[in-house]
Parts: sequence; C-alpha cells; structure tokens
Amino acid sequence: MVVQRYVRALSAAERLPDALVVLRELTGRSGDRPDLLVAVAELLRDEGALEEARQLLAAAVAQHPSHLALWQQLAALEKRAQDTAAEAQILRSILTRFKPQRWTGFAIPELVRLGLVEEMQSELNAWREAEPANVAPWWAAFRAAKEMTNYPLALELLGKIEARRGSQPEVHSARAKLLEEGW
Repeated sequence: MVVQRYVRALSAAERLPDALVVLRELTGRSGDRPDLLVAVAELLRDEGALEEARQLLAAAVAQHPSHLALWQQLAALEKRAQDTAAEAQILRSILTRFKPQRWTGFAIPELVRLGLVEEMQSELNAWREAEPANVAPWWAAFRAAKEMTNYPLALELLGKIEARRGSQPEVHSARAKLLEEGW
C-alpha cells in the first residue's frame, strides 16, 4: 500500500512524529486493523512513548486476542521496559492461547531467559505427543535444549529426529554447529 511505504520512508528519514500522524490517520480510516496497530505501537515505542504503546497494545490484544503479532509486540515492549513480570505473564498467555508451532520461532529464547522452561517444555512435550510423526516439535525441542545450553539433551533430540527422518544434511549441520558451540 502506498501509505504504508510512505510511513516506512518517513521512519527511515527519522521523521517518526510525521510517520505516526500518517499511520494513525490510516488506522482510523481502516478500522483498527491489527497490523496497523502493531505499526503504530512500534512507532510509539521508537519515540519513547512506552506507556502509550503499552495501552494501545493492551487494548488491541483485548480486541483481537487471536492476533499473535499484537501479543509479540506487547511482550517485546515489556522487555524493553524491563518489566520481566509483565513480560512473563504475556508469554504465559501466548503459551496457552497459541499452538506451539506459532510461537516457537520467537519465544524460546525469551522463555528460557525468564525461567519459564518447565511451562515451555510441557507445551513442547504435548505437541510431540499429539503429532508423533511430525518432526517439527522435535526440532523445536532441540532449539529449546540448545538455548538452555543443555547440549547432551540437544544431541539426544537430534538422534531422535534422525531416527524419524533418516540421515539428512540439516541434522548433520545442526550436530556440527552444536558440537562446535558446546565443546
């Protein structure tokens, strides 16, 4: 969309207040679309208006609870504000509201950092049990083990992936990187 490109150009030119005005106008005309609300919140955050961004995202999450990007932005905002309790609460909500395949790509490092490992592992184990033929939950568990620097578990999980799919280049590559990193 032309307006969104214009907003990006204003942002790139460090004209965030102007970009915010344009984006708010677009949001008003478009009826609170989640993607636009995320963009407004990002600009507010970049301007240092954390409380305004927080209020916008909290209202947007209440209005669009199934839109993961809103939850992600709210968690990122709390991380930036160094409110680990609020960030942990949001990540717990993400764990319970969304399927693991939707959050494993971004949330694993944050969950480990906040000490929410047991809750994460529980969700990953349930996913593996629900979809035993699917290798994706095994890869997610591997990424979690690697993030926790539990290299023996990570190697064990790679072995289980290999047992399910055979010897594949991505398994060999992951094993080599893991061994290089961990030992």
